[in-house]
Amino acid sequence: MPSDTQPDKKQTSSAQDRADTTTRFGSRMLATEDNVFEHNAWDHVEWSEEQEQLAQEKIALQQANPVPHDEQGKYHQDAADYWNQFYQKNENRFFKDRHWLRIEFPELFDRPANQTHRFNVLENHPNYDPSRGQAFVWDLASANLPKEIEPHSLDVVILVFVFSALHPDHWDQAVANLEALLRPGGMILFRDYGRHDLAQLRFKKQRLLADNFYIRGDGTRVYFFTNDEIEKIFGTLFAVKQNAVDKRLIVNRHKKLKMYRVWLQGKFQKPFA
Repeated sequence: MPSDTQPDKKQTSSAQDRADTTTRFGSRMLATEDNVFEHNAWDHVEWSEEQEQLAQEKIALQQANPVPHDEQGKYHQDAADYWNQFYQKNENRFFKDRHWLRIEFPELFDRPANQTHRFNVLENHPNYDPSRGQAFVWDLASANLPKEIEPHSLDVVILVFVFSALHPDHWDQAVANLEALLRPGGMILFRDYGRHDLAQLRFKKQRLLADNFYIRGDGTRVYFFTNDEIEKIFGTLFAVKQNAVDKRLIVNRHKKLKMYRVWLQGKFQKPFA
């Protein structure tokens, strides 16, 4: 039996496409609540009516106690500064390695690795090779495209917990930028927070900036999406190849805790013509 500190390794995708309600992926399904503490994680766990009601009550409490209006501006105006402070403090220690990328996005490994663009923190990584990729910082919602990338040249753009940091007013500009950078047939690989994820429901008073848009304790912003929103955001310029939800129950068997996670996953392709 796996230990409480070593989670079961992910073997198959557990993202359920909204257009396919019959096929179920994922390696572990919870058949009865009596078995919940037998493993560290369960796929496709549906919420009870009581859980849904509790989530609505928590959201209502957040809406009744938003960030004071006179304090909201700094989190938008200084958004980049808060992220700079985050990376200065944490460098590459905060986010775990994405070992599931090969499972969820096999497209990444079917293409030549000749263009990869990430945060400049990569330059300090021992495996960083400037001959294979260039690290630089660029505002995804900027009105100007980055000079480091030739328009219509990218095969793949990876948006893994990136888009949620943008203000909703900037979504359209960001998507237009990505369309301009991708070659015809190029793909956006997307994964981000879903509505009523544990991280959203944990927010206390004076963390809500706007509906489903919050500030963390370090001042960085985060939005929690629905599949309908993802369809609307990306579907205008891209063919939606996947628009999925990954509902996972994470279990701490030592503390007898149950943590309900909701992530959205998508694959969006730029039309060939």
